[in-house]
Amino acid sequence: MKKEINLRKYLKSNYPVENYGANRHISIKKFHDLGQGIKLDSNDVVRYVYLNELWHANAWIEGGRIPIGMASSYISDVRDGTFTPDENLIHNSPIALDGPELHGVFKGEIRGLTMLGCTNNGKKILDLHEVDRYVEDGAILSFCKKFDVELGRRFKGKVICLKIKDIRDLFQAIDDQLPVIGRLEDCLYTEDHQRNHFLKSIDDSWQEETRMFWKIAEKVEVELPPGLAEVAGIIN
Repeated sequence: MKKEINLRKYLKSNYPVENYGANRHISIKKFHDLGQGIKLDSNDVVRYVYLNELWHANAWIEGGRIPIGMASSYISDVRDGTFTPDENLIHNSPIALDGPELHGVFKGEIRGLTMLGCTNNGKKILDLHEVDRYVEDGAILSFCKKFDVELGRRFKGKVICLKIKDIRDLFQAIDDQLPVIGRLEDCLYTEDHQRNHFLKSIDDSWQEETRMFWKIAEKVEVELPPGLAEVAGIIN
């Protein structure tokens, strides 16, 4: 008969977490007390995180330090798992500023552009008000709205999924340690050209992503308190 394994005990015994900041108090402030930086599309606060290594789970479950990488680390020439070609892109305009209607007109970054009554090669261009197209980096953590083994395989390289009991508590525990106010939002998906850190291509909609974002210049490490997560399942 196959032996049943207590995964929580297995992780703790085989991948011990170093005692980071044992005397340090981390305050977890509830969203309804703060009301800032959080935008979820429902009252469901449970989210899931898919990890690349079993031992990574220990810090999330028992408490410990985790790295938060930069959004730019997910840029790729093609869509593949969690990698996309338009990560970091901020494109806020009713028409594509790099599209055929304005081909060759703009080079480099565009921020806060207003164009009224303009033409290109004799053709009138749609009036534009405060439009943008530029690249902006920052630190991100990505989560999913559901646990599904097939979904985990599609993310590629993931071996374990954890259930985050209340994504707002996790966000506040991290946000308290960083120098800027972050954002926690469910991602939206579009078929057009517009993009931002929480507005992605419809081709990425299978990810069902909830994202945390902080506008900082380099990756950081933060300390998680215990009890925010538990094992949802193994990806095999």
